[in-house]
Amino acid sequence: MNKIAAVGNGGILLETELGKIIDRHKTVARFNNYKIEEAYVKNTGVKTDIWVTTFYRDIRKPTLIPKKVVCPFPLNDKRWNKKYYRNISLIKETNPEFIPALYFIELTKHIVNPSCGMAYLFWLYKTNLLKECDLYGFSFFQGKHHYFEDKGGCLHNGAAEIKLYKKMLDGDMT
Repeated sequence: MNKIAAVGNGGILLETELGKIIDRHKTVARFNNYKIEEAYVKNTGVKTDIWVTTFYRDIRKPTLIPKKVVCPFPLNDKRWNKKYYRNISLIKETNPEFIPALYFIELTKHIVNPSCGMAYLFWLYKTNLLKECDLYGFSFFQGKHHYFEDKGGCLHNGAAEIKLYKKMLDGDMT
């Protein structure tokens, strides 16, 4: 078991019953509008050390905000902060750490519209932590988009994201 559990919101998470294994990781990162509810706990676990969020306008504040909040989009950089609709009051309230703009620029050369999950994984890759990360609930947009809702469809290219993820694991970013 690696040190970090990145727990995505893909519907695939409901088929796992890995909640206890997720919670045994040293650090558990959850994304955007994740839900910790009794109906999901056996699959999702409850531990949350990092909230990874884009602060997009539809992002809701979790019941408990973890000690660490990170934004894998460089919304603190004026070149990017107007491009994405964001919840400014939530940003001020949580005082997040932002991905370095140079990392994000490099990522967008590979993926035009990266998901929150992919941007976080790329950040881990750039800081040499990706190999210490286990993924849960990352279906790369195959099947049910979120385990907690029936709404489908997304604007992300799952095939391109999984291809990039495999390149990052292999260390082959050419």
